[in-house]
Amino acid sequence: MTHGSLFSGIGGFDLAAEWMGWENVFHCEWNELKLLSNVVDIENMSDLYNSNQEGNSMTELTVLDLTIKKKWFDMIASGEKKEEYRGIKPYWRTRLHGKSYDVVRFRNGYKKDSPAVIVNFLDIVVGNGKLEWGAVYGEIYYIIKLGSIYQPINQ
Repeated sequence: MTHGSLFSGIGGFDLAAEWMGWENVFHCEWNELKLLSNVVDIENMSDLYNSNQEGNSMTELTVLDLTIKKKWFDMIASGEKKEEYRGIKPYWRTRLHGKSYDVVRFRNGYKKDSPAVIVNFLDIVVGNGKLEWGAVYGEIYYIIKLGSIYQPINQ
């Protein structure tokens, strides 16, 4: 079965559809993070601001939103896990292939007040992931390379 995703948000419905074997033929989302001093520690943001690829102000950062399981969320929030993996599938190709972001916002859950952490985006490459970070042996992934961790949200 195929479907189109309007107002995709963080991709929760798309992920569920993928688990059911549906093919996502398109998605539509415009997400811009407005960084607020009570959400992100602005004093530690100078390297993030300097790395903003398009020279935007700190209030115009491009954000990749990803919802992940608690085990991986905790490892990323602690700084232990420096990569996140997504399968080479049409849905992820539209969101990741040839794209660049300023930050990745990881959430552990779908509620508005779910724990979240904002991490500096470094790069997206294609390759094999690390088994200890959730990759399956022999599988090829989009590998999202992660940098500095900023203030956790709702933790």
